[in-house]
Amino acid sequence: MDETAEHPNFKLNRHLAGTEPAQAAIDLIVIEFERKCIVRTVFGILSLVIVLLIVGSLVKKQMAAATAPVPALLRPAGNNPAATQREQVQQLQQQIKQTLDAQMQAPRDLPADAK
Repeated sequence: MDETAEHPNFKLNRHLAGTEPAQAAIDLIVIEFERKCIVRTVFGILSLVIVLLIVGSLVKKQMAAATAPVPALLRPAGNNPAATQREQVQQLQQQIKQTLDAQMQAPRDLPADAK
């Protein structure tokens, strides 16, 4: 019997049984390397698909939230929302102006050492 066929390190496949031990070992290493590459490729593709599914679901949720209809309570009253928005902006500007005027008219406290 051939010594290499009995050796535990040389698990020769049937198609490698007739080759020399060194070539058989090289062929087994190549086969094992190719198998590992295939497994890595499959896991890589599966991981990519999983990540794309997760990102896609997050994008879908964000898009649904961004395009959600405005509740009736938040909608401006009236037929012309642009005029209502314009009025709101003018009202806000008036409030800011009044607040600034009030702050400018208020007397400032002088520091204790300046008295």
